[in-house]
Amino acid sequence: MISALPDDLLVQILLFLPTEDAVITMIMSKLWRLIWTMIPKLDYNDRYKKYEDSHVKLLSSCPVLKKLSVLRDEFDDNVTTFIVKVPSLENLIYESSQKGCSRNLPISWNQPSSVPVCLLSHLEIFQFKGYRKRREEKLFVAYILANSKCLKTAGISLRSS
Repeated sequence: MISALPDDLLVQILLFLPTEDAVITMIMSKLWRLIWTMIPKLDYNDRYKKYEDSHVKLLSSCPVLKKLSVLRDEFDDNVTTFIVKVPSLENLIYESSQKGCSRNLPISWNQPSSVPVCLLSHLEIFQFKGYRKRREEKLFVAYILANSKCLKTAGISLRSS
C-alpha cells in the first residue's frame, strides 16, 4: 500500500506530479493531508487560482519550499495582489505572460512594510521573465536586488514581441 511508504519517499514521488495534482493528494486521507507541503518545488500558475488569498494559503503551508515558479497571465488574471511568505525560498522565477493578448494591462507593486525573511536570509536565485520595463516592474526588481542579502544570480529577460 502506498500510504505505508515513508514520507520522504512519498515526497519524492509527488515531485514528479504537476503542482496542482500534488496538492490534490491531500484529500486522499488524513495521512496525506500534509505530505504535499514538504515538496521543495512548486510551479504556481495563477490562471487556475482566481482568488487573492488562495496563493497565500498555498504558499504559507509550505515550510520547506525552496523553489517557486510563478506564471502570471495578465490576459486572464484577476489576482491583483501576489504575496510570497515563504522564509525558506531560495529560487524565485517570476514570469509575466500576455500570450494572445494585445492589451497592456497595468500591474501594481506595493512595497511591503518589512523585508520578507526569504530576501534577508535565503534567496539566491531570482529570474524575471517577460520584463517590459514598466515602472512597477522596475520598482519590483530594484526592491528584490536591494534587499536580497544572499542573492548570487539574477536574470531578467525582456518580453518578446
